[in-house]
Amino acid sequence: MSSGFLLDDSGLFGNFSAVCSLCKHLDIDSAMTKKKTCQAFSVGIPKEIWSGLNTHVEAYPGDNGIQFEEADL
Repeated sequence: MSSGFLLDDSGLFGNFSAVCSLCKHLDIDSAMTKKKTCQAFSVGIPKEIWSGLNTHVEAYPGDNGIQFEEADL
């Protein structure tokens, strides 16, 4: 029996990331879209990093050798 609810996690990760929003590699325009990207992850930042569970200060699979670097604010 279906409850009539569709589980969708796309709204769980807003436009601000405690990690990525402070990184110089973030594509700022993409942060306002569902598909957040940066120089390390051109097809989409992993949710583990965007959500802050991983600070990306060490290598992460698929990051093309680019890790977190603080942006000049």
